[in-house]
Amino acid sequence: MTKPNKTILISFRLTEDDLANLEYLRRRDEPRSMTLRRIIYDAWYEAAKAQDEEAGHPRISDRWNCL
Repeated sequence: MTKPNKTILISFRLTEDDLANLEYLRRRDEPRSMTLRRIIYDAWYEAAKAQDEEAGHPRISDRWNCL
């Protein structure tokens, strides 16, 4: 039995303004795809951190130290 392919592909359609904003946020020698990953990861991190604080978990936990 073969293992199923679990690859998920996501595409973005950017306007010229969105592309200009993305170029502004890009770091030197960073590809656009990495910039998008960094932005998504940062948003996820902030949302998870806020959820932990709202639930009353300690501000610094093993989960954040592992990142």
